[in-house]
Amino acid sequence: MTLRTRVLLVVAATLALIALIGVQLFLRYAESREAVTEVTATLAPAGEVAADLTSDINAMDRRLRIHVTSGQEGYQRLYRAAVASAQRNLDELEGLVGSRPGYPRLLADLDAALGDWQADVGEPVAVAMAGGDQQAALALLDSSASLAAHNQLTAEAARLSGRLSADERAALVASREATRRLAHTMALALGLALLLPVLGFLALQLQVLGPIERLRGQLRRSATPDQHDAVIVPDGPPELHDLGSDAEALRRALVREIDESDAAREALEQEGPVVAAIRRELAARGDGAPVGVQVAGVLRPAQGVLAGDFWDRLALGDGRAAVIICDVSGHGPRAGIIAMRLKTSITLGLIAGQEPTQILHRACDTFADEPGRFATIVLLVADPRTGELEWVNAGHPSPRIVRGDGSIERLAPTGPMVSWLVGQWRTGSTALDRGDVCLAFTDGILESRDAVGAELGDDALDERLRALVQGDPEPAEVTARVLADVRARADDLGRDDVTLVALRLAPPAAGVIPAPR
Repeated sequence: MTLRTRVLLVVAATLALIALIGVQLFLRYAESREAVTEVTATLAPAGEVAADLTSDINAMDRRLRIHVTSGQEGYQRLYRAAVASAQRNLDELEGLVGSRPGYPRLLADLDAALGDWQADVGEPVAVAMAGGDQQAALALLDSSASLAAHNQLTAEAARLSGRLSADERAALVASREATRRLAHTMALALGLALLLPVLGFLALQLQVLGPIERLRGQLRRSATPDQHDAVIVPDGPPELHDLGSDAEALRRALVREIDESDAAREALEQEGPVVAAIRRELAARGDGAPVGVQVAGVLRPAQGVLAGDFWDRLALGDGRAAVIICDVSGHGPRAGIIAMRLKTSITLGLIAGQEPTQILHRACDTFADEPGRFATIVLLVADPRTGELEWVNAGHPSPRIVRGDGSIERLAPTGPMVSWLVGQWRTGSTALDRGDVCLAFTDGILESRDAVGAELGDDALDERLRALVQGDPEPAEVTARVLADVRARADDLGRDDVTLVALRLAPPAAGVIPAPR
């Protein structure tokens, strides 16, 4: 049975179990909710209305008696208000519990008792008082018929309140039982939720992780310089077995490539000492960063021998630090020679104290006999004492300053590309604070494409830089993070030279002035 089939079976069984538990939880929840709703939305409000009705019945009798004994008309109005309130409460009870079994008869009896009391007691007493016959009204109010009507009315109200209280207690008991069943179901679901990952991990360890770890061990052994010939033995389910077979095929292909590369390198060392010298000249100086700044960079050639890109750093005589990044059109030995000429011209100009715009004008002489070539160049000059950063951008992708607050400033071009056509350039200036990181790069990063052929582009690069340049990292760490992120996304990173340089202000004591070259 393949690993895919096993996984599908496990997933299907897990989903079925989860669905069953979900149905049970829903049913228990609905049962508990129904019981709680019955209490909170029906029986409890009905009980409160019944209590108000009983209070109204007592108020009717009390206010009527005060009206008869005192003769005050205000109590007659209060009596009428109590009668109206009692009728409203009775109507509200009809809306709350009128459709429940047993309650229509109770409500009808209470309504009849209320009507009898009004017909036999309330209205006759009110008529007598209206006629000025207080003695007749008092005699009627104290009669046995009045007492019997009042007792009947209070008895019917008590029957209704008692029935509501009993039903509310029963509903509360049902709610507690439903809640208990829901709690048991949730405990079972939680237990299964804790058990399933354990069982899943054990199965994953047995069927997947174990074979993968063994395959990783063989791959690590094959990656050891003196163990390239160690054969990778496939293991595990069919898919992982096939993966091991593919890894073995890849190992054999890489061994052939390594052998061919060794042969080519040996031929280059024997037959191309000039090319090797050019590579050494184009390499960035490694004898320390200028005083007051920290600089790190990486260059990845497209064709593996000579790149058209280069970068360098050096300390100027006035205490400032300069960084150069350049991208010469084309690849291979000829582009490397042009790059070497440009580097020499720019470096000598900086050491001589020339302005960056003058340096670019002189650099155009490099292309006097190369009308088909051009170069994009960025010169960054940082003053660690004032924090000022000057730049000249000759048609190069805009370097970024990633500020400490996450904002990004682009150092836009200040003139055309450097070529035999010459041109005019100006110098830009901005502030560089401690905690800010300035990144310069060639178009090999911006134009790198993913698996579907989409270029990275400026906006996407800015979003990635905000996430990558966090925590005040060292420039070397910044370049490593950015290059790893671009490499992970790009499907064709090797088709163009890629150069990346990071610069930031250093603590006052950091840095070593490199010797002149």
